[in-house]
Amino acid sequence: MNDRIRIAFRRGLPWALMALAVTLMLFSAGRHEPWLDEACTALYAQLSWDELIAAMAQERNPPLYYMTVGLFVSAFGLSDLVLRMPSVFASAGTLVVVWLAGRRLSASLVVFLTAPLIFHYSGEARHYSFLVVFTTLSLYALRTSRHRWFAFSGVFAFFSHYIFLLLLPPMFAVEWLSRKDKLDRRRLIASFAFIAAVAVIWFISLGSAHRSTSGIDWMKLYFQDPFFFPFKTLYFFGPTPQFPHYLSHL
Repeated sequence: MNDRIRIAFRRGLPWALMALAVTLMLFSAGRHEPWLDEACTALYAQLSWDELIAAMAQERNPPLYYMTVGLFVSAFGLSDLVLRMPSVFASAGTLVVVWLAGRRLSASLVVFLTAPLIFHYSGEARHYSFLVVFTTLSLYALRTSRHRWFAFSGVFAFFSHYIFLLLLPPMFAVEWLSRKDKLDRRRLIASFAFIAAVAVIWFISLGSAHRSTSGIDWMKLYFQDPFFFPFKTLYFFGPTPQFPHYLSHL
């Protein structure tokens, strides 16, 4: 009897902890008023997909998150909580991926809930939770040599936030040095090349749609100063771009 209870407890604990995490994130998501960037998310989410894709030439973020929020808004109506629900589910998905990687959901939950930034963005209607879950999934796929999973999760991470491109060079370097098999290295090159090709095609399409692609000006700044730009981005040492043109086409 004790063994049955112990087995049931081990099987049920991950789901109970997951439900607790989602409950806490939903509670956090409904507690604060939306801020300016979340208002932009609400505006973009109400566009048709054709209008949204056309608007991306001026937007500093890719369309995946806006499309997902738009589906939620269409299904459940427009509210603060509905806007943030995709972030909540994406953050819960991060827990699942970490659990798959370590098979220790309890440890994953502790790490997740004690990471203030990740927990904060789980309740914010912005792209960051999508970036985290798809980056985590791509890293898991890469470390387990699931090259197709990595390629597709990497594309989703790219369409969650362009900053994912900055992670590709160190990821490739680490994996290349850790692998000696020639076939494995060719598959590694192919998976990274697939993500790079999708990114190039996307940026070319943006350029053809709008000649003054201010939405990707940050990439020009990066290549002008590739060493210091990430630090300026993370710690806000650099100047913040003006925001009003963000919505000029709406």
